Amino acid sequence: FGEVVAGQDVVDEIEKVEQLGLKAHKILKCKGISRSDFIMNKKTNIILFFSVFLFLSNCSKKVDIEISEIAKSQVSMAVNAFLWRASLDTVSFIPLDIVDPIGGVITTQWYEDTNNSSERVKLTIYVKDRRLRADGISVNVFREVRLEEGWTKAETNPDTARLVEASILTKARELRIGTLGSS
Repeated sequence: FGEVVAGQDVVDEIEKVEQLGLKAHKILKCKGISRSDFIMNKKTNIILFFSVFLFLSNCSKKVDIEISEIAKSQVSMAVNAFLWRASLDTVSFIPLDIVDPIGGVITTQWYEDTNNSSERVKLTIYVKDRRLRADGISVNVFREVRLEEGWTKAETNPDTARLVEASILTKARELRIGTLGSS
């Protein structure tokens, strides 16, 4: 068996493929190992883009809106699109009760942790500004405990609301930074 030597143009194409795979891995925030499959021939550019599109659309379990679409939606929203999307992402594990993008209000249903069925929480998130600012978001946390007579209002740790706000702000900033990188 002889040694196969690739020409420089093939080496360049392989480097492009590696960079596209790495870029897709980073955009999707994959952890550990991910796989990208590419078909190369004389029409490499068309097939590479097609392969990347297939990879991007099938890699994530959660269907995400393109970041550029979030930025474009800001025109039609009364609230900051990044704060709004980050708020929805942050509470995505809790069923929603009220979602009002014009008024900037998200209210969840009562959520019971499967490990602690004697306690439940409900969140109300207010997106109060069209600008991405720390004071543009406000979270209220309601907590109830189950007693013999039923659900009763209980004290909530004040840090809980601040932690949820911080999580939303961090996610909103990440989304914003993502639009700057894709511009």
